[in-house]
Amino acid sequence: MLFLLLACTGETLDPPDRVDADGDGWVASEDCDDDDDSIHPEAEERCNGLDEDCDDQIDEGVKTTIYQDADGDGYGDVNYAMGGCGDEPGWATNGDDCDDSDLTIRPGAPESCNEVDDDCDGVVDDNPADGMTSYADADGDGYGDPYVSTSGCAIPSGYTGDRQDCDDTDSAVYPGAEEICDDGRKNNCKADDDQIREICSLWGEQALSAAQYGAVAAFVGDVDGDGTPDLAQVAEGGLELLLDPLGAGEAVSISGSSTQVAGLGDVDGDGLDDFIEVLPEGAGLWTDGVQRLLESGTEAQVAAAAGDLDGDGTNDFLLAFPTSADERGLTWLYLGAVSGLTTADYSLTGQSAGDHAGSALAPTDLNADGIGDLLIAAPDAALNGTGSGAVFILHGPITASVDLADFDGALLGESGGDLAGTSVDARDGDGDGYGDLIVGAPGYDGGAGVAWVTYGPFSGMEGLAGRSTSMRSTGAGTGLGRAVALVDLDGDGKPDPLVSDQGTVWMAYAKLEFAVWTTDDADGFFSSTDPEAGLGATLSRGNLLGDGSDDLLIGGADGTWLIQGSGR
Repeated sequence: MLFLLLACTGETLDPPDRVDADGDGWVASEDCDDDDDSIHPEAEERCNGLDEDCDDQIDEGVKTTIYQDADGDGYGDVNYAMGGCGDEPGWATNGDDCDDSDLTIRPGAPESCNEVDDDCDGVVDDNPADGMTSYADADGDGYGDPYVSTSGCAIPSGYTGDRQDCDDTDSAVYPGAEEICDDGRKNNCKADDDQIREICSLWGEQALSAAQYGAVAAFVGDVDGDGTPDLAQVAEGGLELLLDPLGAGEAVSISGSSTQVAGLGDVDGDGLDDFIEVLPEGAGLWTDGVQRLLESGTEAQVAAAAGDLDGDGTNDFLLAFPTSADERGLTWLYLGAVSGLTTADYSLTGQSAGDHAGSALAPTDLNADGIGDLLIAAPDAALNGTGSGAVFILHGPITASVDLADFDGALLGESGGDLAGTSVDARDGDGDGYGDLIVGAPGYDGGAGVAWVTYGPFSGMEGLAGRSTSMRSTGAGTGLGRAVALVDLDGDGKPDPLVSDQGTVWMAYAKLEFAVWTTDDADGFFSSTDPEAGLGATLSRGNLLGDGSDDLLIGGADGTWLIQGSGR
């Protein structure tokens, strides 16, 4: 019945082997699984235990090597391998396990101090999690470099468990080390600047028993170009250069009749420092080891560096004649590198007869314009009473001869007889760019003496007493202010006042904030075991070590003493 009906409708049925039941384009006779459209002769073989491409092979070309993972840590044993799909239980796709019986031993596992290679890197107990950090101790002082370390189960040779060394190249530098003063190092890594100064600054009495140099000495810079600063001294046999005075240098005799010597810096622009000597018959400028006699130097009494007063980039210098021109005083200015250096370029003449202008000289930048200015002291000037004294200010650039009556500023002694300006020194003491002054007035208070410290800028005519810190003597007639200097002996970056009287040099660390202090308030002093030594006739500062602190030369009748600063 059924056959007859189909015949009547014109329809026929495909044979069973021509049917595509899964619709993948392959009939049953060609498809090895006509119920799964992902299985047919052109299907991509996958690693799943099936013959997707109907080639009678299972997982051909897609299997990978797998390794037995007996301890289940995700890493297999390279000695037990087979082909697989990588998801078989108890197998891993890598053979990196160095102990497949212990799941705590595998690549990347934390290393422990157990004499086992926990992380399978071929090294036992390297960088263990329970180990100790050691620090390189290159200098063998027992303290390590915090920036060079290793980790292990023991401290290796050349290392230490301490990480507090601040200089692992120097065995004298470590926490708790005894501070060695004047060695240019901070020995105790833990000490702060105040502690260092307390230990090593020049506190208390310093008795100077013997002169180191001749009756006059000066810092003259590096005159021989060997990279080390030199000194010059006027000794019994004449002027000598002390080359590398703190090292293995030598004394070189260069002339026989000097009375004063001063370092000038580089005045001829050749890169070497130069100096000047005052002679009974004139003055001699030394450059490149050659003396040039200065034409206008006859009967000079004071020579000094002037800084760069004309703004040409080279140093200038001064020769002063305080008793010339009716004793009003005359100072010659020599401009470095521009002129022939033997003839003065300009004259700076005292204001009034008897002023003795030029008795003391100092350069600095008083108005913070980058060009040097000049201080010319006239201790017998009478602008505030007979012999009250004055320090005249001339601002650079100086381009013509000047009468000090045309000063740019003046600082006056308080009363007649003070002799303010007997000594003067200048530098920027408070870091504001303006030069500051210390002025000695040994005649103050009937000869007890005083030194005034006053801060720039300055303008017009001003009394020293009205704007200064005063340093006064508690002894009658001591003449405090005979010599003065602003010297950073303790290396804190703030120059402190030093003031001498008839035989003692007083130090005043951190006293500038007080309006008045006396010699009883001083932090210390230098004295001589010989009362006839005349200690403190001159004070001059320089730097021989390049260590951040000034050094000091104290002159006297019988010699000059070198005091090395204690900065770091």
